[in-house]
Amino acid sequence: MIEDQWRLSIPARHHRVRFYSREKGTKSQNKRGSTFWQRETSRSSPPRYTPSIGLWFMSIPRKLLTLCLLACAAVTGATTIPAAPRSHNPVQRSVTPHMMEIVQVTTPVSYDDVSARLYSMVGFLDGDTYLIESPTLAVLKERVASSVGSSGLIHFAEHDHGAWFQLFFQNPTSRFKLFVIGNPVVAETMVKYDFRASYFVPVRILLLENGNGTKIFYQQPSSVMNLIGSEDLKNATEALDRKVESFIDSITTIL
Repeated sequence: MIEDQWRLSIPARHHRVRFYSREKGTKSQNKRGSTFWQRETSRSSPPRYTPSIGLWFMSIPRKLLTLCLLACAAVTGATTIPAAPRSHNPVQRSVTPHMMEIVQVTTPVSYDDVSARLYSMVGFLDGDTYLIESPTLAVLKERVASSVGSSGLIHFAEHDHGAWFQLFFQNPTSRFKLFVIGNPVVAETMVKYDFRASYFVPVRILLLENGNGTKIFYQQPSSVMNLIGSEDLKNATEALDRKVESFIDSITTIL
């Protein structure tokens, strides 16, 4: 019987199982049945295992190994496939500096009274529903004409910013609400010159409670659309300026 016992060794780097013998010159077998020779070791000294070719290969620095592989490829005439070039990004972005005018109107008329006047002078359409119910231009114009209020404008939407803002505070805060008001027939007189004009319509009007009075803010239509540079569009937006100004005067004037 062989004096020494079989020992199991698991190399840490590539987890390969091999069986080694401490007997001098013993021919060993691994788990797969392959044979190899071990270096001689003395019985008094701990076993010294011969590193396999895999361990030796893995110990080579990566950069040195890469250089060796490239040198071999050059000698044998091997070629490398170049990396695919990055695809050209067709998206372009430009920035146009622009100065617009924000009109501020301060009135002693209370917030509730200004809001009530606003509601009484505009018509109402439910978002874009009127488009679904207006399959032709004639039907659209008829529906708009029957929906506009005395101001010639239509209420499309409103956003009560004061309601959600109030939740952040324990004490009551000033009320403020954003109204989206316009007229598709009036908007057509501007959009027909440049589709970008549709970015600025309908008009947005902000009502802010100011103590016992009210402050109103809105963008001057002609100032936000003048960047397009069309004289016809400028004339159309100035007409909208006058319509909005007349509407604001009606809801803020002291009676």
